[in-house]
Amino acid sequence: MSKSLFNIFEDVSAKAWKQKIQSDLKGADYNETLIWNSLEGIDVKPFYHSEDFKTLTEISNAKGSKWKIYEIIDEATCAEANKKALFALEHGAESIRFVLKSKDSNLETILNGINLPSTPVYFELHFLSSEFVSKIDTIAKKHHAKFYVLTDIIGNLVKTGNWFSNLKDDHGELEKIVSFTNIESALSIDLSLYQNSGAHVVQQLAYSLAQAN
Repeated sequence: MSKSLFNIFEDVSAKAWKQKIQSDLKGADYNETLIWNSLEGIDVKPFYHSEDFKTLTEISNAKGSKWKIYEIIDEATCAEANKKALFALEHGAESIRFVLKSKDSNLETILNGINLPSTPVYFELHFLSSEFVSKIDTIAKKHHAKFYVLTDIIGNLVKTGNWFSNLKDDHGELEKIVSFTNIESALSIDLSLYQNSGAHVVQQLAYSLAQAN
């Protein structure tokens, strides 16, 4: 990344935000228009500002490192995906998530020019193939890269109504995939499947934990 994304913006006060919102509302009621009630009974404001908090807590992920800005790359060709990824990294993205729909995707082309040791890369595969993931594992070892493969066989079943192949074969492929040692993580669970079906946050967590188990 050439520069920090947030350093190029000036600070904006909570008062300035509210004045801009009131102007855009053109007389509409702030509370009725912009405050919504979540399924958990929480009133959610349209924006939150550091001035609302006495102390600020820095949020980090489970391993203690800061969250990173990532760009989702879903392009028709490997060359286009690589071009868009390099552009995103040059303009503020800190990691990349490639959406790959074919086992014939050329990983060398997709990753060309990306600083792999310092750029986490996520692979969202719309197919199930331990052979393809083995290629990802090999590249990860060669370049000391931080690769994540978003494998979710039950999520695919929930979303489409079908296994990739069948229950036995899918679990067999999954066992091979999680055995690779150079990938940071090979499992993923998509909570949005449950959210989009009407589940509130507690239900989403419950269903997802059950799925993980």
